[in-house]
Amino acid sequence: MGMLDGFRRLLGGAEIDAEEALRQAYRDATERLELIQGSAAAAPQQASERELQRIAELGAAQVEQLATALRQRKMVVPRAKSAPADPALNHWGRLVRDLERHRHAGRTLHDRWIRFNEDDGSLAALFHQLKESCEEQCRALRTLIARADPQALP
Repeated sequence: MGMLDGFRRLLGGAEIDAEEALRQAYRDATERLELIQGSAAAAPQQASERELQRIAELGAAQVEQLATALRQRKMVVPRAKSAPADPALNHWGRLVRDLERHRHAGRTLHDRWIRFNEDDGSLAALFHQLKESCEEQCRALRTLIARADPQALP
């Protein structure tokens, strides 16, 4: 048992295997991509739409990286389910929702990076790279939120 495993047990962290971690990451990435694409399509300004499309391109790259990792491990790529969209949200509300989803994903990917760092270096490297991409997306979303409503940056 490694030191990280001991800490995980001490803190009561749930064990997750590599296959399930990849499946969950893929599902989450596809849902976030769908939400960002919807936000881009509904953006009120062209500058916001272009930046959201750029963020969506980063998200699409994440989805492709995860699909490749799943295939390399001889796993079936899960079918993506539709992300629940809230038509009542305005532009600012969609941006905040997207930021919160990306923040949560970044924390989860960070946890997965730590979890697999000892046992599966290539998987840990993938989760680290995805976490870095999520952080870049978060920075871009915070900038858009600041432009949309500078007084309400979360």
